[in-house]
Amino acid sequence: MNEAQDKYIAEVASYLGRLTPDEQADTLAFYKEYLADANFQKRSEIEKHLGSPRKLSRRILADHSIKLTEDEMKQTKKMNPRDNTRMIWLVLLALITSPVTLGIGGLLVVFVIVLLLMVLSAVFAVVSILAAVIVVAAFGIYSGIYLLFVSFWVGLFYLSVGIGCVALLMIALPIFYWIFTWLMQIIGKMTNGIYRKMRRKEKIA
Repeated sequence: MNEAQDKYIAEVASYLGRLTPDEQADTLAFYKEYLADANFQKRSEIEKHLGSPRKLSRRILADHSIKLTEDEMKQTKKMNPRDNTRMIWLVLLALITSPVTLGIGGLLVVFVIVLLLMVLSAVFAVVSILAAVIVVAAFGIYSGIYLLFVSFWVGLFYLSVGIGCVALLMIALPIFYWIFTWLMQIIGKMTNGIYRKMRRKEKIA
């Protein structure tokens, strides 16, 4: 390998902190061999075929995240919401910086981003509502207990409101979590499918 190749690989390695040392070593060994076989002499030649180190690292991390998600799906038949969200984020970063994200593919990426923003906005709204319900529940229970010794029926009313809010939270939270997980799985599958199509286009190009 020449100096241009060494510097390029070193920069790629600096962006792969999410991978384990063994995964980094295997990945970098693959690209070192690729560059050595291609015998690129200039940085511009390398980036013409692989993109900048940051872009390549994003594709590597996206591929890795997709593989982990698929392995988890095979074992548990469902995606972990946190891992799925991370996979979506990494894939979107890779797609946004991909030179073939044009035409219908680009529109699909925009659609997924808009859909994701809508889901996140809905999550924020629901969390705000749940926070308000928690405040009402705490106020109702606290006021109810206090007023029981002052005005029994008024205190009982406030206490009932507080307990009702707690019951509502116990019902709403699992439903909200299930809906959020389901939506993120759909977005994850869509993002995964778009990314695979883009990667095939890159290989053809």
